[in-house]
Order: sequence, then C-alpha cells, then structure tokens
Amino acid sequence: MNRQMKLILGIVGGIVFILFCLYFFVRRQKDLDISIMPPAPPRVVTSVPLPPPIPSTIAVKATLPIDDLENLAASALSDYLRNPIHKKDDSTEYYVTLGLREIIMKGAEGLPQGYSSAKHIIEAELLLDFNGWARVSKQIFGKTLQKREDVTGNAVAKLELGLTFNPDWSVTATAHSDLLIQQAEIEILGLKVSIRKPLTKLIKEMVLPKLETKIVKYITQIEIKSRVSSLWARLYEPIVVNSEPPISLSIEPLEIMAQQPSSDTEALHLDFGIKTYISANIGEESPIVRDAMDTEIPPTEDREKEKKAIPNLHFVDSLESGYSITAPLLVTYTTIEQLARPHLEKAHRLKGIETFVDNLTIYGSQTKLVAGLSFRMSKLRANGQVYLLGTPHYNPDEMMFSVTDFEYTLTTRNLLVEMAENMGGAAFPHLREEVESKLVFSLEERLTLLREKLQAAIENRAVGSYIRLHGTVDTITPEALYLTPEGIRISFHLEGDLRSEVKLYSSSDFDRASTSELVEED
Repeated sequence: MNRQMKLILGIVGGIVFILFCLYFFVRRQKDLDISIMPPAPPRVVTSVPLPPPIPSTIAVKATLPIDDLENLAASALSDYLRNPIHKKDDSTEYYVTLGLREIIMKGAEGLPQGYSSAKHIIEAELLLDFNGWARVSKQIFGKTLQKREDVTGNAVAKLELGLTFNPDWSVTATAHSDLLIQQAEIEILGLKVSIRKPLTKLIKEMVLPKLETKIVKYITQIEIKSRVSSLWARLYEPIVVNSEPPISLSIEPLEIMAQQPSSDTEALHLDFGIKTYISANIGEESPIVRDAMDTEIPPTEDREKEKKAIPNLHFVDSLESGYSITAPLLVTYTTIEQLARPHLEKAHRLKGIETFVDNLTIYGSQTKLVAGLSFRMSKLRANGQVYLLGTPHYNPDEMMFSVTDFEYTLTTRNLLVEMAENMGGAAFPHLREEVESKLVFSLEERLTLLREKLQAAIENRAVGSYIRLHGTVDTITPEALYLTPEGIRISFHLEGDLRSEVKLYSSSDFDRASTSELVEED
C-alpha cells in the first residue's frame, strides 16, 4: 500500500471515529432530557356521612294589648247597654238604663273559685251609671202605698275570665261576674226605702249574663290561627341574607308547640315555639331568590298548593328558643386555583435549582385534595407533570384553611426516583413543601360577612304588617370538612336566639273593626 492510500484510509478512519463519538455524545445528551408524565388520580370523591341537623325553635309571642281589648269591649258593650231594663211584678216596677262610664281590664295570675279548667284570667271592672225610675208598693200602717220616683246612681260590675287554648287553635273562655251597688233608695212618706238589693238582683239576672256572653264571644273570636299561619307559610319562602356574595336561608317548619295563655297588666300573651330545620346556602351555588320576608307575596295557585296547612298545637310545660343553622361554606377548586396560581405559577429557586411551575390543577380524589402541576428544570434538563395528595384542614382559632401532609402520588414518586437515577443521582427539588406553604387561605372575611349579614337580617325584621323578627348570632363553630365534586365544603353551626312578635290587634284595627259582629240586638 503506498503512502497516499494510507493517508486516505487514515482520514476516513478518523472521520468514522469522530462520527462514532458524536453519535454517543448526542445520544447521551438526549438521554439527559428527561420527562415524566404519571397518570392523574381519579376525579371521584368519597361521600362523607354528615351528622343529622339540629332542630331550631323560633319563639313566637302573640300579644293582645289590654288597652286594645278595653277599647273594643267598651265599644261593643256600650251599644248593648243602651237598651233599657224594664221589669214589673206585684210590688215593684223598674225602668232603668245603664251606661258604661269606664271599663278597666288587667291580666291577673290565678283563678276564681271553681274555675280550675282555665289556666289564666283577665279581670274586667265595669264602672256603670244607671238612671230611670222605680215604682214601689209598700205596706205602711196597714195601708198599701205606691211611690214612683226617679233613681240614679252607679254600680261596679266585676268579671273574671278564664281562658284555655285548645290544640285546634280555638279559645275556650269561662266567665264569673259580680255586681256592687253602694246605694239606691227612694222616699215614701218621709221614709227612705232601699232598693239596692232588688236592683242588684235585677241587673245580675238580666244584664250580667249577657255581658259575660258578649265578653266571652269577643275573646273567643280573636283570630290567632290566621296570623300565626301567615308566619308559618312565610317560613317556606327562602330568606335572602346577602346578594353578593349570595347568602340565603332555607327553613323547614316541623311543628308548633304552645303554652297556655298568660297575662300581665299590659297584655294577654300567647307563647308558641315553631320547631324547624334551618340551613344556609352560601357561595357560588347559592340561588339568588327574592327577599320574601321584605315584601308582600301575592297569592298564586301554585304557591298556595305548596304551602302546608298549619298543624295543630302541641302543648308543653316550658318553651326554650334558640336556633342552630347549618351553614356549609363551599370553597371551590376553581377559587383555590385562582388564589394559588399567582404564588405558584412562576420560577422558584428550590435548593439552588431554578424550577418553573405552571398549569396548576386542583380537584378532589376520594378523601384527598389533588394538586397537579407542570415543572421545568433547565439545569437538570428535566420536565414533566407531578401530582400531590394532601389533607384539607381548617383552623378555627385563626379562621385559616390549609392543605397539610402533602405527598407525591405513588406513580409520581416512582418516576421521580427513576429520573434521579437517570440523572446520575441528582436530587429532585422539593416542590411538595413549596406547594403546601402556598395553599393557605384565610376565611375570616367570609365568616365575618356571614355573621354581620345574618345579624342584620334577623335583629329587627318586619314580616308583613303585624309580625316582627328579633334575633342574635351568638357563635359560629366548625362542624365538618369534606370534599365534593365542586370543591371543599366546611360545615359551620351558627347558634343564637330567634324570636317573633305577633300583634293580634293594633291601634289601626279599632277603626276598621266592625262592632256589629260583636253585638247582638236583644
């Protein structure tokens, strides 16, 4: 082989060697571009059994002011007393007209003798004036003398009313009355003859029974059921507490408890307790509905069909008011992503290695919260997708929501180990700690808003023209935390007191009341 041929073969061999070296070098560089793509955990959450709801009791106090009762009773009785009393027998003849000067009513604890069926009483004192004439035949010294003389005076009639409230909402009333005439006499031949006893007997027999009947009729015709029915029906209407963010209350009435009537010097009181389930709808899924408690609702056929008839009363010895509202606060996965992305989707310096994170995805899988994200590490020539599983946690003292105990999924962890081996044992930066430190959010603003809006909604709220709600929000405590397909739901208990005042009559009712319904012509 000549020298020229040897040179050519050497050049060709060198080129082949260089190409061979370049081939293995490029192949090694390609092997260093590592990408991992583990499978995503399933998007299926495990259903969690929740504790049963706690019944709430809305205290309802229906009142009938004594002043209102006096005015209506006076109007009815005055019309009746205009009719004169005329009675004649062998020795006497009376023609007397009674006038009601004043009626004084008050509530009183206790019962008159013989009225054990009633629980409480109303005492009425009627101050009466009478005038007319009396003709009296009197035997004096063996002679029968007659004298007709005008008589005037005053009398005091006292009535005690026993009241019993029945399960069907009717009121049973019993009456006991008495009459006192201090002085009534006429003069015959210079002698004063007392007619107090016969006149008292006359009024007791001919007037008091009808007065009792009319008072009892009036008391038993007071419409209680319809007004409480109005409140009962309105409880089925959602209560909008706030429009943005949406907060509304849903109430499910269960039963009505009651106590027998009570009274004081100011009013007759009827105490009820409406047992209900109350829940709150909060957040993105809460329906925005018309505020039913602020507006008069026109009756429609569909709405009337939906309303349940008010039940009969269940009597109890004592009533305790208070509510426990179940308020599930939903933190959607979308909300968590929006809050976390500015803190996570950027470049991070993790253990000296610049790691760029993006494409954050949050969702629930069984009982764990999944955080999926993409990463790129130029220094290690690695990229891919990782999935972490964490446990949602709520700190009631700090009102903070966080995700703790983050760990890589098993497939993610295995691929990271394999990647480290391919990179010659290089350590993978700990994204887990970084993600866990960034998924911390305060719920104080939401809970404060919920408390303030609910307090404003129930502290002094008119329900129509004669019903008013009064309530307080005393405590908010967490009950449970669980995952749903939409997000993380934290169930809270709001506890406090809720009372309702119902006026059976108001001052404006007097002008509209028809006394003809209370007075019968005799």
